Amino acid sequence: MSAPGPVAPGARPARRAGAARATGLVLAVLLVLVGLVLVREALASASLGLDPSQAWLPDLLRSVDGRPVDSTVALVGGVLALLGILLLVAAWRTGPADVAVRAAPAARLGPEDLARLSSATAEDVDGVLRVSSTATPRSVQVRVLGTGAPGLAEEVRTAVEDRLAGLDPVPRVRVAVRDSGAGR
Repeated sequence: MSAPGPVAPGARPARRAGAARATGLVLAVLLVLVGLVLVREALASASLGLDPSQAWLPDLLRSVDGRPVDSTVALVGGVLALLGILLLVAAWRTGPADVAVRAAPAARLGPEDLARLSSATAEDVDGVLRVSSTATPRSVQVRVLGTGAPGLAEEVRTAVEDRLAGLDPVPRVRVAVRDSGAGR
């Protein structure tokens, strides 16, 4: 069995997504606002609910391409507003959560790293023939094909828990053992 500890080859430095996320949010909000203004202008210019004298930008838009504001502007505005809303949703969504390594706070382990580390640790336990693991930041599921040794599940659970003890938060470990029948 390998020595317990939080060090893993999959450890990677923490990502700094704050600036990119903030820039994305600002751009998405601006895109939504531009889209809404274009929709309003198209409605005012086409007399679809607003008085044409209430339009804000017809002279500016006419000077850009020489065409009067029409339903095309409403369509473009709607598409831009929808695109901005989609960008807002994408910017607010968080990616897969990582788990911090207490000994090296800048290092993070993703769920796939937790699964690999758990599998490698379980493979070192006597009586384990084959291992597969899946993980989330809060839990690890280890599936073991074993020789039928008594207490194998508890040995694997203890080994994996010891190995993951240096993480924050420490994931919950579940072990399922299947007997290969080789010892019969």
